[in-house]
Amino acid sequence: MRRNVHRLQFGYGFVLILLAVCMLFLGIYIGSSRVANVEAKGADSAREKYYTAILIEEGDTLWSIADEYMTYEYKDRDSYMDEVRKMNDLTGSIIKSGSTLLVPYYADTN
Repeated sequence: MRRNVHRLQFGYGFVLILLAVCMLFLGIYIGSSRVANVEAKGADSAREKYYTAILIEEGDTLWSIADEYMTYEYKDRDSYMDEVRKMNDLTGSIIKSGSTLLVPYYADTN
């Protein structure tokens, strides 16, 4: 009898571990499919490139502007800042408070 109880407890433990592993794989599968759907939606949705002029305020930097206006179409912050520099004929990263800066951004067309 004692041996059967031990086997029964082992069986429940095994089933619980198997159930936990299955739930883990199910969670990974659902999470990865959601990421794929978001990426596909981003690639399929029609997005247009727009431009806006912003007034530089005290404490603004190209980095902070990139953090605010950069979207996923740019591979990284440096590529976005390079485009802003070229558009505004900037040779460095210094911008002055009170000046105007033209910045690009992407938005959905719908």
